Amino acid sequence: MEKIFTIIIFIGIALSVLAESLSGKKLYQQNCMVCHADDGSGAMSDLSERKRLFSVSESQLVERIKKGIQVNSSPISMSPKGGNPDLADGELLKILKYLKNIVQRVNLL
Repeated sequence: MEKIFTIIIFIGIALSVLAESLSGKKLYQQNCMVCHADDGSGAMSDLSERKRLFSVSESQLVERIKKGIQVNSSPISMSPKGGNPDLADGELLKILKYLKNIVQRVNLL
């Protein structure tokens, strides 16, 4: 019985992580992909070269995204919240988690 309970807990956690990832993916596709491409390597702003963005906490990144980002090596700045003022902090966090996952998955970091 204990093994079944452990398996059920594990499946629940896995489904929760999957649902959050899918939510982050959808938000990324709707708000970020046009500039950053499907894997973060977009021509407008290649996040794969921005290792320093991943060296700070997620809460710091959310604050930067809320204000907009200008990277010295890029001629283009990102407007606050990527141009979507309706994005909530939780949605930005889901996007960041998804982005970190895809960038790491394609070995860009």
